[in-house]
Amino acid sequence: MKPEIIIRKNFLRNFLMTLLTVFLAGTVLTALAIYFSIHRPLGIHYSAIISVITEIRETLLIKTATIGIIFFFLIAAGAGLLTLVYTHRIAGPLYRIKQCTKAIAGGNLDIKVKLRHKDAATAFADSINEMTECYSNKVTALSSEIQHLHTAVKEFHKLVGENRDTNEAKDIISMTDKKIREILETLKI
Repeated sequence: MKPEIIIRKNFLRNFLMTLLTVFLAGTVLTALAIYFSIHRPLGIHYSAIISVITEIRETLLIKTATIGIIFFFLIAAGAGLLTLVYTHRIAGPLYRIKQCTKAIAGGNLDIKVKLRHKDAATAFADSINEMTECYSNKVTALSSEIQHLHTAVKEFHKLVGENRDTNEAKDIISMTDKKIREILETLKI
């Protein structure tokens, strides 16, 4: 049997690539902000060049730290948002699956696990839905055969009470018993 993939193989790679993209975009924006913040035309005289370089040196640390802190918080917020979105695709579906499996365990075989297409556990939910449908069909068949058996037993008791031939009722009971056993054998519990 081929193992089912519950969470897609590329899920972690996509998450890490998106996180890396956010980090690199933040780094590039930080570098551009620093460049445009401290860029000054140098001029043509030596004294003008020295004064521009001195001014840049004095403000470089403060501007770099300020811009770095701002972009650090933006990158952290972006990474946090990405983490929230990706974990929402895992935690939310698992919570819904948990609630549905509790209902199934309680005997509700009509329930279906419904997930969004991009959720990480859609294959798992589909497997649960297939299992539930299969067991629902078997329970329906079993209930029908038990009803037949109940009717045959009533008929058997009626015939015994009237002192009539019970062979036909015995055959019906035996056949229904055989069908019930076959259904129960398919239920691998």
